[in-house]
Amino acid sequence: MSLSQSLEEVFLAFAVVHLQYLVLLRQFLIVGQFRLDGPPGRRGSV
Repeated sequence: MSLSQSLEEVFLAFAVVHLQYLVLLRQFLIVGQFRLDGPPGRRGSV
């Protein structure tokens, strides 16, 4: 296995993990915003 091939695999794995982290972070922020901006009666519900 060549060095460039292994570097490409590492880059792809890092990109996948980074995208998943961004999606989770975005969902977490949206949920947090909804809880803060939502009506008081639904603040505790998921």
